[in-house]
Amino acid sequence: MAAPNSGTGANRNVPARKYAIRNPRTGVWLATRVEVARTVWARGRGLLGRRGLTPGEGLFIPSCNSIHSFFMAFRFDALFVGKQWRLVHAIDAMSPFRISPIVWRADGVVELPAGTIQQSGTRIGDNLEPVALDEA
Repeated sequence: MAAPNSGTGANRNVPARKYAIRNPRTGVWLATRVEVARTVWARGRGLLGRRGLTPGEGLFIPSCNSIHSFFMAFRFDALFVGKQWRLVHAIDAMSPFRISPIVWRADGVVELPAGTIQQSGTRIGDNLEPVALDEA
């Protein structure tokens, strides 16, 4: 199935609403149910109002290079992806009421349950592989 970024930035042409994301280097699935924050409302809301993410869940925010965790109720991992889903920055277990740095090379951010980065062995430079689960 087509990735949300066939050869361009991760923010371009996001056709599906849900994805699974795998790290081909390690062979580990980082998430099997990643929603895409497509609208201004969804992008602004992000993970607010949730009590947490279960293993396998995540949120992808396209066209994003900085995030915050104000009013969040839990920690989460943040993967900043650039062109062709290359991991350019990662935040392990981002605490509530924090602001990430601006990551100029990022085209999008994937938010996952805290501990996913460590458990999966994912590191900067890995090319992640999104797999569309549905069609727009």
